[in-house]
Amino acid sequence: MTAFRRWPVIPPRRWDSRLALGNGFAVTTIDRYLLGRFWHVFGIGYVATVGLFVVFDGFTNIDAFQDRAGGASSLIVLGRMAEFYGYQSLVMFEMVGPILTVIATMVVFSLLLKNRELHPILSAGVPAARLVVPMLIGTLAVNGLLMLNQEVLLPAVADELLKPIGTSGQDTQRVYVRRDFSSHIEISGEGLILTEQKLLRPEFLLPAPEINSEITTLRAEHAIYHRKSKQRLAGWH
Repeated sequence: MTAFRRWPVIPPRRWDSRLALGNGFAVTTIDRYLLGRFWHVFGIGYVATVGLFVVFDGFTNIDAFQDRAGGASSLIVLGRMAEFYGYQSLVMFEMVGPILTVIATMVVFSLLLKNRELHPILSAGVPAARLVVPMLIGTLAVNGLLMLNQEVLLPAVADELLKPIGTSGQDTQRVYVRRDFSSHIEISGEGLILTEQKLLRPEFLLPAPEINSEITTLRAEHAIYHRKSKQRLAGWH
């Protein structure tokens, strides 16, 4: 009787226990692949969203840009449009960042199934839960960018975001009556020059009896806002 040689059975290679058990972390090729695809989808979605906003809003308000340019050349008008929508892109990132994160994650896993890449990855011993790690890294990175945008970038350009369409920082902006809730002083004026932080013909209505014994209105030719320093408090001077 012919004897058949029995070949040894090679067990499938297991995923590194250090990654599976959480005793350490190392970025693998699969992580870089999935994370790269995540940023690719996120970037395309963000650029497409901002592009659609610029096209529709730009064509809608092109007359406002031209009218406020005062007969300037087309390059100046385009420059003002680029500056305006550059600042607006930060607002768009704040609005669409969270939803684009969800969409990018869904697209990454959908492409894994569509391209039949999921089964080879699982056959290599990679746990299914391990595929979520690159998406978590991408989500945390987007949340960090959203926090940076909300706490640093948007406050730094708040004055630019308040400008009417087509105006520059040297143009006089319209001023509405506002109340300083810390002192209950009502502030108004004829106009505001953002670049100089100058309020033209301001009026400060001092309340009674918090500040004065009777209601008093202070007027001046102009007032300039100063930030807090060692020599003075923050406010209009």
